[in-house]
Amino acid sequence: MIIKKILKAPIKKCLAVAGYQVVGLESEQPEVPLESGQSEVIHASAQPEVTPDEMIPGTPLPLWEMDVQFQAIRKLMEGHTLVGVNDSYTIYQFALHVKSLPGDVAEVGVYKGGTAWLLAKAFEATGKDVHLFDTFGGMPPTDSSRDHHKQGDFDDVTYEEVREYLGDCPHAHLYKGFFPDTAVAVEAKTFCLVHVDADIYRSVLDCCQFFYSRLTSGGVMIFDDYGRLSCPGAKAAVDEFFAAKAEHPIYNGHSHSAQAFVIKI
Repeated sequence: MIIKKILKAPIKKCLAVAGYQVVGLESEQPEVPLESGQSEVIHASAQPEVTPDEMIPGTPLPLWEMDVQFQAIRKLMEGHTLVGVNDSYTIYQFALHVKSLPGDVAEVGVYKGGTAWLLAKAFEATGKDVHLFDTFGGMPPTDSSRDHHKQGDFDDVTYEEVREYLGDCPHAHLYKGFFPDTAVAVEAKTFCLVHVDADIYRSVLDCCQFFYSRLTSGGVMIFDDYGRLSCPGAKAAVDEFFAAKAEHPIYNGHSHSAQAFVIKI
């Protein structure tokens, strides 16, 4: 594998411990920029050049930083999403996982369009339609007994801005208004992946009720706010809906994520 010399020293050590030989690993001093045409080579055959004792215990491989296609997409998401890079990579990996399944793609809670862009680009070669639902005017009415968010939160975006941002995504379709009222046009469709970033109890429950029966076997629902302390209603809605279902929400609750996902049986 030939890549540009962009990896930081700790990442290089992670790769080395995993069994990769990383050229330039010994250099802990400021790196000299490569001249035009130069590259750094990682060989997957040699022995590690550092030992696990040199690593912070439990350090994971930052695969999202080594995935060139993902990084190209993620770069163009900057300024258009509040979803972190780790969670974005989880969405991206699920997109690759389900892309051969039948069904369209949907997202509820588009905000400024970053993860919509991610989905549109990840599925672009498949020709699948990506259906994107949002008020594009802020949070709908909330339940103060369940939700911390208030009506009107996230109102710093317009439909026109998101439409322009997604202008080169021919399979992306925007639906402005309150979900599920805006879902009439897709009632007859099935879905292989649904990303729910709706934050509040009623909206998340509406998503479960609408999409679950339309989710193809093996399809995935991703709930962005499941474990987020600022969104207790999101977890309550998911737990309530799936309590009597065969599927159980899987919590991706590492230190940088609050996601949960459900894989349709």
